Amino acid sequence: METPQNDMVLSRITRDLGICVLLAAIFAFLGVYDSDALPVASRFLFWFVLMSAGALSVSMAEPLVMKRWMPGRPVALQVVVISTLVAIPLTIGLVGLNTNLRWSYSLSNWGLQFLAVATIALVIVTGRTVIGAMTSSPANPHPAPVPPDRAQAFLQRLPIKFRDARLWAVSSEGHYLRVHTDKGETMILLRLSDALRDLADVDGLQTHRSWWVAREGVEAIIATKGKKTVRLKSGQQVPVSRSRSSEMKKRGWE
Repeated sequence: METPQNDMVLSRITRDLGICVLLAAIFAFLGVYDSDALPVASRFLFWFVLMSAGALSVSMAEPLVMKRWMPGRPVALQVVVISTLVAIPLTIGLVGLNTNLRWSYSLSNWGLQFLAVATIALVIVTGRTVIGAMTSSPANPHPAPVPPDRAQAFLQRLPIKFRDARLWAVSSEGHYLRVHTDKGETMILLRLSDALRDLADVDGLQTHRSWWVAREGVEAIIATKGKKTVRLKSGQQVPVSRSRSSEMKKRGWE
């Protein structure tokens, strides 16, 4: 059975490892930051471990910045914020290693170390963003005229196997959009705000800041202790914010 979510996770891990290997090889070859004193193999291992730690930190910081704190902001600004957040713990760790856990650096040395780490983090985050955009299904910059069925028009953005599916919901994951259909799930490079514009005439409702649900995809609306969730026909549970609950009732969804 196809599991799009697992495929996407595996694809991201493979992509990140590839970026780490490539950047580690480049940094080891150039011997940057005085690492040329080490043998080539040791330099590569050092940079690979550092790049991998940075990539792990990025994977934790990225959804916080892109999805929760700064959704819809310019990508360049998001990249800078993520790089800065990632550089803070890595700088503390590297200074600790260099000083036998005494962290006895002067203020200027702290600044230089942070600048060096932030530069590396910026390279990693930029690489992830660029490669992610290159390897994902891009939004069509010149969409064809929209036919009467807006949901089907939206589905034309998806891989071929999903284009005749029934649209059930969309959910935001950073710069990506997870599309839920009766044929499974897939992801495209698109912001939720753009999807909401395309789906404005479809019988559906934004139930949460990161979710839009088509009425056709609803199997049940569940109320528990004052909180509501929508259960899609796939079994997926969708959150309903308090501000959207009244709108749902007004439209006769309950």
